Amino acid sequence: MHVPGSGRRLVGIRTGGSMLAVAMLGAAISGCTTQASAPTGPPPVEVASFAGLVRLPDGRRIFAECSGEGTPTVVMVPGSRSWHDVWDSVEDRTTGKLMVSDASAFGRVAKVTRVCTYDRPGTSPKDASAKSTLVTQPTSAQQGADDLQAWLTAAKIPGPYVLVSHSWGGMITTMYAGSHPDQVAGLVYVDSATPNLQGALTTEQWATFTGALPKLVDGSGAEVPDYPASMDAVRAAAKNLPQVPTVVITADQQFDFGAGGAQTWPAWGQAQAEFAKEHNARHITETGSAHMIPLTQPQLVADAVIGVVQQARN
Repeated sequence: MHVPGSGRRLVGIRTGGSMLAVAMLGAAISGCTTQASAPTGPPPVEVASFAGLVRLPDGRRIFAECSGEGTPTVVMVPGSRSWHDVWDSVEDRTTGKLMVSDASAFGRVAKVTRVCTYDRPGTSPKDASAKSTLVTQPTSAQQGADDLQAWLTAAKIPGPYVLVSHSWGGMITTMYAGSHPDQVAGLVYVDSATPNLQGALTTEQWATFTGALPKLVDGSGAEVPDYPASMDAVRAAAKNLPQVPTVVITADQQFDFGAGGAQTWPAWGQAQAEFAKEHNARHITETGSAHMIPLTQPQLVADAVIGVVQQARN
C-alpha cells in the first residue's frame, strides 16, 4: 500500500548559502545539524534562521528549520513519512535524485517571508544526526496538531501563520486551523487529504484504504496516519476554519493512493474539489504532476504560497 506523501527517501545537497544559518533558540534548540559561529552570551529569544531540535515541554524533541525574514510566518507541514526535505528539495527529472535547493518551494518563499518546516515523530531519516523523538503509532491528526502547536510555541515562533500542507499534512493543518483560527492567516493545501475523502470513496474503497494502515505499524516508530480516528474530529474542525485566503492545489496525473488501485485516483481529487468549494478556496488543477507536487513543481507551490502571504499582508 502507498500512503500518500510517504516512502520517499530524500538525499540532498544544499545549493547556495542563504538557506539556513544554524543557531540556538535558548534552551529550546539543541543538536543542530550544521556548524555556525557560536554567539557570545545568551542567544536571542527569537532567531530568524535555524535548523535543529526543538525541546517540547514533555521532554520530546522535534527537528525544525526556519529561514527568511518577515511576517506572516509560513509553516510547511509534510505528508505521512515525509520530512522537511519534501519542501526544501527539488527533483531532477532526468536522474530522479533530490537536491536541497534555494529553487525549492521553501527556498523561494524564504526570499519573501519567514518560512519554517519540521519532522513529525517517525518521519526523520534514519541516518539523520538530529531526529524527532519517536512515539507510539499510529498517530491522529489531533496529535499532529498538538505537536505543531507545541514546537511553534517552544521555538518562540509567533503567529498568525500561513499553513502549507501536503497529503496527510492537510488533515493536521485543518485540525490546527479549526482549533486555533486566530493563529491562521492563510491556508495552502498541496494535494492534501481532506475530511471529504471518506465520502468520495465507496464503502469498500474506504475499507481498503484504512484497513491496510494497521499493517504498517511495525514497531520501528515510523509514522502511520490514523485516518479512521481522525475523520470526525477533522470534519468538525473544518466547520470552524477561519475565513482567510485559501488555495487548494490538486495533482492532475494519476497515482495509486491505496484505496484499490489507480482507478480510485479521481476520488482523491474530487474530495479536494469539494473541500475547495466549501471553503471558497482558489482551486489550481493544472499542475503537470502526480502526488509529489512540492518536489516536481516547487515554483507553482511557492507562487501560490507567496500570493496568500501578500493577501494576508493587505
